[in-house]
Amino acid sequence: MAFTRESFGESLFESVGRSTRDLPATLEALACALVSHGRLESVVMQFDDIGLLTVERQSRGPAARWGARSASREETDTAGSSVTEPRHEIAYAGRSLGWMQARAARSADTAGTPTDLLDPFARQCGRLVMRERLETWSLGRLGQPLRLTGLSPAMRELD
Repeated sequence: MAFTRESFGESLFESVGRSTRDLPATLEALACALVSHGRLESVVMQFDDIGLLTVERQSRGPAARWGARSASREETDTAGSSVTEPRHEIAYAGRSLGWMQARAARSADTAGTPTDLLDPFARQCGRLVMRERLETWSLGRLGQPLRLTGLSPAMRELD
């Protein structure tokens, strides 16, 4: 499925909108969709409480792997690249939760790469992390989980 610049963000989230996934699986699915449909070579996402997610484009589709988070941001570079790509903060309400870095495909077919959507994508990932934290907090504090599920536009607006 090809995404236009106007509908890219909505289509990306709708393509992986499963309410039964846990947070790491949802983040991994979103990063894989971003690499596949965003004409990106790779995406690296570091979540302070979760770990480091690396997704790389391969001939049979994106390949994802999780690892331990690096001690500092300078230690990790996008898919081992020597080129420094801009970092996009994963944050919620001004509080940093991690960062992401993407490397565009080097082919001639990169005119549609939605690099201007990487900051909003990172912010939405921050919202998903906070959803998980809210559920954990409510379970411990109230004895029951208060969970927002889904990635529809209405649920993201509620976030």
